[in-house]
Amino acid sequence: MYIKACKKDGTTVHGGRTPLKIGEEVDFEDGNGYLVKDFPSLICGHPGFDNPYNLCFFEVEPRSEIESNFSGGTLQCRKLFIKRVIQLDELKELGDRLFNERCNFFEPSKYGRTTNKAINRFVRFIKNLFNVK
Repeated sequence: MYIKACKKDGTTVHGGRTPLKIGEEVDFEDGNGYLVKDFPSLICGHPGFDNPYNLCFFEVEPRSEIESNFSGGTLQCRKLFIKRVIQLDELKELGDRLFNERCNFFEPSKYGRTTNKAINRFVRFIKNLFNVK
């Protein structure tokens, strides 16, 4: 299974103009091509792909020659067929520890804010530093 991560509206994070749609074959307009991954932890951590809760994940099938096959499960191709949307819970169930840690780190708070645990720890540290209750 190959995974393509996009913004929530389906456009690619770096330079995408047209949203990707299920059941369509897409051809990369400019540049080198689409980067796809074969494991979720390879996606998160790159600039623009930090928070998995801000992304939409598609299962894709390369339809053109693979132009670059990078180490670690990343490949680049000009044409993709968009098979389906992959839910975040489904990616978590793949057992990828690094991806699950990233999801836990960015998990939205129960109060509806999109803060993460590191920010909460930092706020507590500052409050303790200045004795603010």
